[in-house]
Amino acid sequence: MYGNAGEAGFVLYAGGWADVDVIHPGIDEPAAEYVELNDVEEFGPVLDRVVWLFAGTGQA
Repeated sequence: MYGNAGEAGFVLYAGGWADVDVIHPGIDEPAAEYVELNDVEEFGPVLDRVVWLFAGTGQA
């Protein structure tokens, strides 16, 4: 994902985890998060958290 609010990169692994990197405007270092998932359906809430963050709610 890329937008005026920042950038996000996602890698979803078949082994049951995801890597999420978020870059905020004006900050050079990405914020990285490792997320363990029980099933692929849990990935949707991870995407929602990043969208909320970019929408300006400040909730990540």
